[in-house]
Amino acid sequence: MLKLINDRMTNKFNRLLKEKKVTVKQLQVLEYLKAYDGKMITQKDLEIAFDVSHPTISRMLKAMEANHSINTYMNPDNRKMKIIEYDKAKYAESDNHRNAV
Repeated sequence: MLKLINDRMTNKFNRLLKEKKVTVKQLQVLEYLKAYDGKMITQKDLEIAFDVSHPTISRMLKAMEANHSINTYMNPDNRKMKIIEYDKAKYAESDNHRNAV
């Protein structure tokens, strides 16, 4: 029952946010990145934190990068690690949208 309520609320918020080209899950990722600002956050960290598969987080990050919400780059010390940072200017815009909902 709780899952059903959560899914319906998420769908409603996603519809409200559609024109802003951001989803609830993407806002959650941005919040996570903001909470750990200044620390090196990798794609693997996000997979674990949000309990999602590699392909799922990869698609989400590609969409967010295309939307200029985040920046990604390879760790120069370990080319297998993708480091994720949020775009502070874009985050402020998303934060305003979140508060409006």
